[in-house]
Amino acid sequence: MYAEPSFTRIVREPRRRVASFSNVYTSAPEFHASLAMRPVFEEGERYRLRGTYCAANSGMYVFAPDWHVYACWESIGKACSRLGRYNPDGTLALDEAVVRRWFERSVATVPECQRCAYALVCGGGCAQYAEYNHGSPYHPYCDDFQRIFRSTLAHNVTYFLEHGGARPQQIFSAEPTAELLTTARRDFS
Repeated sequence: MYAEPSFTRIVREPRRRVASFSNVYTSAPEFHASLAMRPVFEEGERYRLRGTYCAANSGMYVFAPDWHVYACWESIGKACSRLGRYNPDGTLALDEAVVRRWFERSVATVPECQRCAYALVCGGGCAQYAEYNHGSPYHPYCDDFQRIFRSTLAHNVTYFLEHGGARPQQIFSAEPTAELLTTARRDFS
């Protein structure tokens, strides 16, 4: 007999309870994936591809109260992620090598992403969590993204089809949509 992993059992119940609501999420990646999909379903726009996960890899500077500069809110206080230092007199000193390490990270510079079908949808994941887990931001931080994306897509397609808000003929052909829903319902129910 197959024993369901305890994590799956723990997560399944809250997901079941919120499944009928289109604005309740059980994870941050699920929220972000759904948020990115909404314009596709609501406005008929194309899905926006992304070469980076967030602004931490495209030029964001966080001037923290510890007088250091970081690329990411998550990295405040972490020495491995300091871009430099600012001073009360207004001077700024950045470590150009660290700045490049953060701002040059993209799916094009993460080898595993170059072979991933989801790379331009997830953007390589969080660079800070890649740093925590691998010692370098030049690794992906997938965080179960492939499963979450498929599940969230199936949920959004179902929701918008049932509520008449989607224009699926502009997004998918009927066969792949039906196949996707069947597969997602089987895999994620």
